[in-house]
Amino acid sequence: MGRINFAASDASKVVNNSLVDSSSIIFCTVVTADATMKSVSVQAGSGTFTITANAAPAGEVAVNWIVFN
Repeated sequence: MGRINFAASDASKVVNNSLVDSSSIIFCTVVTADATMKSVSVQAGSGTFTITANAAPAGEVAVNWIVFN
């Protein structure tokens, strides 16, 4: 469980987490209102996952995440 901040113009962020593998289930929620960034998708890897925004935010936006294995 955690939170990552997208800076203005960030389209994606990589989160390092040793508990993540390619079969992990990861839920992400955008928790800051923004004019352009409304949703995110996530792709799990080995020890990392990538959160990709539907659009780069106009300002700083926080995204909460939780991992299930």
